[in-house]
Amino acid sequence: MGMNTRGKSKKKIKENDNPFLNLNANAKENDELAKASIKTIANSVIITESDNKRIDRSKKEESSEIIDPSRKEWLYYTRSPLMDNYRDNLYREYYSLSVLLSLRGDNNNERTLGLSLKLIDLENKKEYRVGELESFLFSCVIGEKQNIEDDERVIELEDFSKAEAKLIRFLNNLYAEAKHIQENGKLWFKDYNAYQCLSLLKDVPNIRLESRVITFSDEVLNLQLESYYNENKDLVLNLSIKDVDLNRVYTFGENCDFVLYKDIFYETNPSYPRIKKNIFKDSIVVKKDYIKDFCSRVLPNLKKDFDNIELPEDIKENDILAFPAQALVFLDYDGTNVFSTIKFKYGSFTVDPYSGKFTSSNMFDNEVTEIYRDTEKEEYFCRTLSKYLEKVGDYTFATSDDEKIFYLCYKILPALQDRGWTCYYSESFKSLKLNVKPLKMRVSLTKDINFFEINFSFEGVKELHDLSEIVRAVKVENKEYIRLQNGSFVPIDLEVIDYIAKMFKENPIEQKEDNRYLLPMFSAPYFADMLEKHSGIELDLDDNAVDTIANIKRVEYDETPPKDIVGEFRSYQLIGYKWLRKLADMSLNGILADDMGLGKSFQTIATILKEKENGNKLTSLVVAPTSCVANWECEIKKFAPSLEVIVLSGNLKTRMKKIKAVSNYDVAVISYSTLRRDVKALSENEFNYLILDEAQHIKNANTQNAKMVKSLKSLKRLALSGTPIENSISEMWSMFDFLMPGFLGKHKDFVEDYEAPILAGLDSSSEALDNLKTRIAPFILRRLKTDVLTDLPPKHTVVSYCDLTKDQKELYMSILEAARIEIFETVKRKGFAQSHIEIFSALTRLRQVCCHPRLMHEDLRGESHTSGKFNMFIEMIKEAISGGHSVLVFSSFTRMLNLMRSAFKKLGIDYFYLDGATKDRMDLVHRFNAGEAPIFLLSLKAAGTGLTLTQADTVMHYDLWWNPAVEDQATDRAYRIGQKRVVTNYKLITRGTIEEKILELQNKKRLLIDTVVGDSMGDINKLSWDEVKNLIN
Repeated sequence: MGMNTRGKSKKKIKENDNPFLNLNANAKENDELAKASIKTIANSVIITESDNKRIDRSKKEESSEIIDPSRKEWLYYTRSPLMDNYRDNLYREYYSLSVLLSLRGDNNNERTLGLSLKLIDLENKKEYRVGELESFLFSCVIGEKQNIEDDERVIELEDFSKAEAKLIRFLNNLYAEAKHIQENGKLWFKDYNAYQCLSLLKDVPNIRLESRVITFSDEVLNLQLESYYNENKDLVLNLSIKDVDLNRVYTFGENCDFVLYKDIFYETNPSYPRIKKNIFKDSIVVKKDYIKDFCSRVLPNLKKDFDNIELPEDIKENDILAFPAQALVFLDYDGTNVFSTIKFKYGSFTVDPYSGKFTSSNMFDNEVTEIYRDTEKEEYFCRTLSKYLEKVGDYTFATSDDEKIFYLCYKILPALQDRGWTCYYSESFKSLKLNVKPLKMRVSLTKDINFFEINFSFEGVKELHDLSEIVRAVKVENKEYIRLQNGSFVPIDLEVIDYIAKMFKENPIEQKEDNRYLLPMFSAPYFADMLEKHSGIELDLDDNAVDTIANIKRVEYDETPPKDIVGEFRSYQLIGYKWLRKLADMSLNGILADDMGLGKSFQTIATILKEKENGNKLTSLVVAPTSCVANWECEIKKFAPSLEVIVLSGNLKTRMKKIKAVSNYDVAVISYSTLRRDVKALSENEFNYLILDEAQHIKNANTQNAKMVKSLKSLKRLALSGTPIENSISEMWSMFDFLMPGFLGKHKDFVEDYEAPILAGLDSSSEALDNLKTRIAPFILRRLKTDVLTDLPPKHTVVSYCDLTKDQKELYMSILEAARIEIFETVKRKGFAQSHIEIFSALTRLRQVCCHPRLMHEDLRGESHTSGKFNMFIEMIKEAISGGHSVLVFSSFTRMLNLMRSAFKKLGIDYFYLDGATKDRMDLVHRFNAGEAPIFLLSLKAAGTGLTLTQADTVMHYDLWWNPAVEDQATDRAYRIGQKRVVTNYKLITRGTIEEKILELQNKKRLLIDTVVGDSMGDINKLSWDEVKNLIN
């Protein structure tokens, strides 16, 4: 016989190979499948002490052969469902099995099944005898070499059909678990093992018994019973199979699960296995004294299990057997106790269980001489009733316990009636039941001045009005009912009470006398929405309540803009302004969460101005980051010059003086850091508006920032934030705790009800998220640039102002003074026309100080040598990233870009960088446009032209360039063909410096000035001496 080269070329599984991986799956699926397989293997190879005892027992309880550990491992390994699934897709069918069966047994029908195997090589069409069956099976399972008639091969489970592989694994496990009997090279099976083996053989094609082919029938063999009286008048039962000679039938399995007849295996009906096994062995004889009990207790069940039962004529003619036992329950109430008696009914006959006598509603039934009772069913009826009532007699029951009476009336009796029991109630018992179904709760909301009044009632019941009493009964006493004064029960819908209790926990509801509850205005929309969702609650709103809730939800509001506002509202800004005015008129607060650059400050300033025009003389306080304070002052003066504004800054003495005079101003602006020092002094004032800019500064409710702003007194509160949530949903809770304390409940409950399920992605997360959105929707207005695209120009330019820090200002003033002296002396000596280089150098130093002091002196480090502009820039970058924006940052100073790079690395912000020395420019462009990083730092000269960066929707010009056309070209890297989003262009300006003068020049003349570091002076010549003097004034 030739060598099987296919078998030799197979690769064995290595220790680090994962056979669970699906070769057709992608990497992610394989990764997940691999993780699952590790867990499966870990669970499957755990062998307990009892397992070891079972596995290590002898083959026939005689020897003490110990299973090889590797075999034990493979026994469990191959049982893995994942392994089975994997192998199902890999069966190659190079081999097949020929199964040879043998039978042995006694004179009865039961047989023991014997099995041996032959191996069929399907490619060579040869058949080989399997000698060492145990070794063959184990080698196939683990895929190791084995000798087949002196031919060394590697045969694996995958080389067989799926059915044959299952058979091999089963037989191998019998060896491994020492559950086999082997004699003369054959395995012998009895009872359950025989059943398992035959169940697997059904799908194996080649089976023989001696020389005959064996098949399996798809039909289930249905058995019949025949009966007759013997000479002693005993009832004899015999098994019968239509058209089958039982003497030629052999049975297998402990319950005769398979029958072999004429070389065909049939699977028998699994019903009533004990009777089946006994009756196959011999007839069943029922002694004549027990025939009546047999007919009432056993025969009804046999009729369910067997298709046909042939009975003697005297039993068949008794029609009572056609009627199953039924329970009749009679209930009465004496004012304290509930009593019940039970009787049984068969057809038209009713049995008195005490006397055993039958009565019938049919006069012809008197001719029946014998009635068989289903005593087992009668005992079941009594046992069932005794679970809920105390047994005071064999067929009598009673109780005085309220819980049991309620449970009986509303739970047990309806369930028993659904199962066919018949119940009879006395008039006194009927009085206990008011409603079969729980009463519907009615909740009414009535609008008062600044709150809603809530009233609870139950339809049709005047006596129930105290909700706290009902909640206490459910939550404290664990009751499902309320008992009225007349003794009747009112069932409570526990789900409704839980729902109402949840509403009480989530909303700051105040209980008043006479079951009156007060609900704050801001909680009404959510409270009403949640109640309307519940089918067990009827919500009743008066007209005023309906209108008020609708107005709270509605964004649109009828309000005119302030008369003295400078500038025109864009349509979305007008909507935002009216929304803010609506909140003010309804004594509500909220969050204006518009995307950066959409004019949150403009809408807010207009709102403050309208307050003044309406006669409100209280000061409004704006709290902002230090870098934004100057911008607020500039914008208030720009858009609302009629508003008197004061910035609360300076040394302690200066600040205290300003705080004392704060009531003389319409608006006061203060930084968070200054407020921390002066909060005690400011807390003595009551403000009209308390406005938080970049309100994410109070995202942590436990911080000093959050605590100090919440301690200030004001009539109205407003939060401004383009990123109301940065890291945690609790940040939203903290903001609303500042705006409307109690609106989102206690923080602990908020985390439990909303944050935890949402972050964990639980099944309840979708509902929690929807509920949170419903709750906050009326009090948060957020518009993205994409939402208002039609309202924005193609390129929207925003100027953001900041102040120099204290040390930065000192440095700037010293350099400014030196620049003045240098420029005037140079012009005096050389003339203006010949002094362009010196003038440009001096002006550049001033621009550098505005950017960052370290551009002038590298050794200027530490907190005292920071930059006001750089601090504002970092805040803007964080907000842009949180808002999902991609940003181009331009600077004419590469050293400034390097400072940004250092800061971004510390903050963990991803970015790309490009200057004149950068190679592979297009690779960086492609990666940025692919969204690999949100920030691109660019040298103005190197990246101002020739690049397409349409991934960006935000452009920041950190420092102004003399020629605005160069800036426009740089901005157009983002705004060009392919851009589908609005591009916002930010100019960062340090107030009171040369930058403000340069901006004025740009706006005034749009000069084409290109002053680039190098040998090109551009259009610096076009600056007049007067303009230069203005720059350094």
